Amino acid sequence: MLLVLGSSLQVYPAAALPSLAQNTVVVVNMGQVGLRPSTNTYIVDANLDEYFRAVDEELRSGDS
Repeated sequence: MLLVLGSSLQVYPAAALPSLAQNTVVVVNMGQVGLRPSTNTYIVDANLDEYFRAVDEELRSGDS
């Protein structure tokens, strides 16, 4: 899995990384990104801090 955090994927060479990934790509960025969702590519339009706090809460609630 490739996590792209806080990047619009507009600047190369970093913007090319998702196309090189052979597994799932998850992009978390507030605003548009230079990549389209597809079968193995997920785009989350969110604030990083808020998003991962929500993920943390969800994961912790599954422990009970």
